[in-house]
This record gives sequence, structure tokens and C-alpha cells, in this order.
Amino acid sequence: THRTVESPSQPCMSCPYACGGGCGPAKRAWLFVHNATNVTVTGGGTLHGGGFWWWCARADNERKGVPTHCPSMFRLHEMCPPRMIHVLESTDVRISNVTIMWSPFWTTHVQFSRDVEIFNVSVWNPNNESFSSANGDGFDISSSTNVHVHDSVIDVSDDASAVRAGSGWAGHQEEITPRAFGGRCSTENVTFERIEVRNGHSIGRCGEDAKGGLRNVSWKDIVVRGNGPMQRSANPPNVVRFEASPTDGGLYQGITFERVVGSHIGFGFSMLENHLTYRDNSSGGPYPKTVPGGPFPVPPPQRPLLRNIVVKDVHLREANTVGSFFTLGDAPIENFTLSNVTIEPKAGAKKPGWKCAAWDKE
Repeated sequence: THRTVESPSQPCMSCPYACGGGCGPAKRAWLFVHNATNVTVTGGGTLHGGGFWWWCARADNERKGVPTHCPSMFRLHEMCPPRMIHVLESTDVRISNVTIMWSPFWTTHVQFSRDVEIFNVSVWNPNNESFSSANGDGFDISSSTNVHVHDSVIDVSDDASAVRAGSGWAGHQEEITPRAFGGRCSTENVTFERIEVRNGHSIGRCGEDAKGGLRNVSWKDIVVRGNGPMQRSANPPNVVRFEASPTDGGLYQGITFERVVGSHIGFGFSMLENHLTYRDNSSGGPYPKTVPGGPFPVPPPQRPLLRNIVVKDVHLREANTVGSFFTLGDAPIENFTLSNVTIEPKAGAKKPGWKCAAWDKE
């Protein structure tokens, strides 16, 4: 067993950027678990990321999420902030019974790892009417296998959870076969269940990132409470969010949203195949533009392949927007099930009905 815990004071030069695994180069995570086996993070305390300092430090390389009245201090320039926890190339990791707050960037990133369990964790990043921290995701799972996140509370400024499997040129280089499962970037068997989401762009997000194939991913028994109680955002949390790029290819197979209830939400359901044509040469995120070994060419365009998508037993109230379908005529979804779903718009909602459209642009 080898355990590594490093300070975020230096760039994480040991972090691989294969598969386009988020923003890079980046500072080391506050808790960086690398090439480790049988690791436990627990104790009932609080991990505080000192987010305000880092949000100010990225003021000159980020277009949003910067606090007002930042003092003159260090600037990140072309460096990304640290994640709070980064589990990299590790096996048998348990994170439990902690509160994680004010993360500089993504709160918990599991990457190139397997057999990871996260439970009884509360995550809080500011998202209210006066300030929303940039990229304050709750849990990001990329290029990993057998990850179980359960019995936790998420109150954040970006996606409560997101699942990724490679994107852009970096992901393209690792592909075994286009629109197929396999290789280093693939992600499989990820479950989120018994989660309370109080804030965020979505309860769970798939899309854009599936060069290696993403399969058997589920969100089950999720409760959405868009009116707090810790903080109330001007933009309440969205629920089902699937956003595939029309040109970055990838395989999305066996994606399930089941037994989801909630109120005070943004949109109830979004299934898009026209989200963000890949235009930059970064490691997968939209910034910075320079990564180790770059600049890279834009990969050849490919349509995504979506199959076996299930949304069932979803009951939502007071939605700003009910739902949207935006599909590709030359890349139809195979085996899509929408069953026992009720979404009630709030009084005076601007878009109270469903929106369904096809997309014919490149």
C-alpha cells in the first residue's frame, strides 16, 4: 500500500490529463490520494477548502463565479484551482461521515479508480442570490469502475454529481473503437442513491464526456429540496440532465434515473444531443487553453450513441420549466423509456409545457 497526501501549493505534475479528465493543469488537491489501496477518510469533522481565496485567485482567467471586492493577491493565470479531494489511480477507498465545504473547484473527483464508496457526506459550496462559486460540483466520477455514493446531502453551486468517460482530443487518443466501450477512459457501474439535493445545476449530469464509453450509471431514491434550508439560490436546482455533444461521439448505455421526488426546481427533465460542439483544445474542460503537450487538434466529429436510457417514477412540483427533448435525426436514441413521470409547473411558469425538437446543424 502506498499513500500520498500532498499540499495544493504546487502544480499537480503527477496528475495524468489523459481522457480529458477535467480542468488542467491544476494545483494539487487538498487531499490527493494517488496510487493507493485501502484508504479511509472519516471522522465526523469538516474539511474546509478556503474557497474564497481561490475564487479570487482565478479572477483573471475565469468569466464567472468571482467574488466582488477581492483583495490584491496571487493569481492563478493558466493554472486551475485544486479539487478538494482527488482520488487518482486508487482502489478500495472509503470516504464517510465528513462535511466538505467551500471547495476551490470540484469537491470530490474520483479518476482512474475502482471500488470507491462515499456515504454520510455533506457537501456545501456557496450558491445564493449574492454569489455562486464557479465549478463547485459535488461529486465527479471519471474513467472509474464500481463507485457507490449514497446517503448524503449535496448543496452546491454546480452539478450535484457528474459522470464522465473521456472527451476531446485526449479522449480520442485513448479510444479503442469509436462509439464503443473499452480502454482507459471508460466508466462503468456508478450508483448514486438516497441523496438529498438542495442546490445545484442538476442532481446528476451525463454528456459531453464518453469517448471510452459510459455504461450502467444510475441515480435512485433522490430527494430534491430547492428551497433550502441552508441557502436559497436565485436559480433552483435542475433534476434530470443529459447533455451529449453532437460532435464528440461516445457511448452512453444503461443510464437510469429512478424514484426521484422534489419541489422548487429549475427544469424537470432535459435530454439534449446538441450540447456544446467541441471547439477548444484543452484537456476536456473549457479552460485553460494550454495543457501539457498541447496545443492539440480538434478531434474528427462523431455523433454520440445513446441506448437503454430509463427515466421512471419521477414526481416533481413547482418547476420553472417542465422538460426538453433535443435529438439528432442521424443519431436516434435506442431504447428510451419514460415511465410514471409527473412534472407540475409552478404558477406563472414561462415554459409550462414540453419542448421537443430535432437538430439539423453540424
